[in-house]
Order: sequence, then C-alpha cells, then structure tokens
Amino acid sequence: MGINDIALTTNGVNLKEYAGALKKSGLSRLNISLDTLRADRFSDITRGGNIQDVFDGVEEVLKVGFKGTKMNAVIMRGQNDDEILDFARYILERDIELRFIELMASGWKNMVDADRFMPSSEIMEKVQEIGELVPIKERVGGGPATIYKIKGALGSIGFISAVSKPFCSTCNRLRLTSDGKLRSCLLSGGDVDVKNILRTSNLDEDGLANRLTEAFIKVTTMKPIVHSGENKAVMNQIGG
Repeated sequence: MGINDIALTTNGVNLKEYAGALKKSGLSRLNISLDTLRADRFSDITRGGNIQDVFDGVEEVLKVGFKGTKMNAVIMRGQNDDEILDFARYILERDIELRFIELMASGWKNMVDADRFMPSSEIMEKVQEIGELVPIKERVGGGPATIYKIKGALGSIGFISAVSKPFCSTCNRLRLTSDGKLRSCLLSGGDVDVKNILRTSNLDEDGLANRLTEAFIKVTTMKPIVHSGENKAVMNQIGG
C-alpha cells in the first residue's frame, strides 16, 4: 500500500523560497500554522517576524500548484478572537482549508488560562456573519475537523472541537514526536519509543518492518475512549 499522503507543517516564513522545491520533491500538501493576520501581533508572537513573508509564501504555495493546503488558527478569547472574520474572509478568494482550533490544555493546568478558551460554537456563530456555513461531506481519512463551505468561497472552513466536542471515538491520528516516540493522543493515552526500536534492533528489513508494525498496533490500542482534557507535556515537546 505504501504512503500516499505526505504533509509538512510549517510557520510559512520560508515558503516563498522553498514552495517550488517542496512541490518538486513530491510533498503532497502543506499545513500552515498562523494565529494572527496582523503584522503587529505576528511580530510580537514571533519576536520580530514579518507576516508579509507568510503571506508571500501562501501565494507561492498556490502558484506552484499545491492542493489541499490547510491553515491552522488557534482562537483565544481576548487575544485573537477579533480576527475571526478576517480569517474567514482570507479564504474567500484562496483555495485553502482554514481550520479554527479550540485552545487545548497543554502543559501544567496553571499554564492555561480558562478565560481564553473559546468553543467552536461561538466561532461558528461569528463566521456566519459573512455567510451561511454549508456542511461538506466527510472525507475518508480527512481528520478531526468538521468542514463547511461559505457560498461562493474558493476555500473552506473547518472546526476542530477537541475540548467542547471530543472526537476520540473516530480519531484516526497517531503522532511521532521529535524525540522518536509514537503517541496515541495529544492529551492522554500512551506512547511507544520507536527510535529505540530503530537504533537497537538487530533485525533485517522484514524483521524491522514487523517490529514497527507491532509498535503501531500497540499504540493504537492505547488510544483513549475519551481524552483526559489535559497533558503535562507542552506542545513543542509533542510536535504540534
């Protein structure tokens, strides 16, 4: 069967320069993480970054022919919720899937201010000031987002409601961390150290493939029925 979809998650800063090369290398699609469309906020978040670099990168991604590009925005009350309509308007003329993501508890409880949490239902209500949200038929393997279309828009809008409406029972995602652990869930569950398997196993190619298959199956059985809602690891340790 093999791998038929390879995606790269990026902050988009260098896409203007590298989008063409990434396309030629065989990359399937891109996920761009962007929590603001405002230059001043972007500069504050990135400690001096220029948001125009991201905008130019997005246009280059579309120009070289990438399909299925996603833009992820975590909406936080009092921080960037005043940009919801700006984000929605951004995809009206661009073939991008904008995904509004609920703030998830990452790290110790006191690192997350509950007052900043904004449920998808409120975000959806705000978006509908632009136009009616029409549900799009669920794609097989399409991930946790519920996708909608605004009439006449080139792009689409998805909502990932991991906190207000957990989708654990239908979750088909595993995550490989930067230190080589395969995780069953962002917020709970367990993991298997696949880096250790790769570096210590004295096996031929077929034997190693079998060990890795066993690891994937084991992690899948660790997926929780419903996540705990919190995780003591911070997001940059997990890889998201």
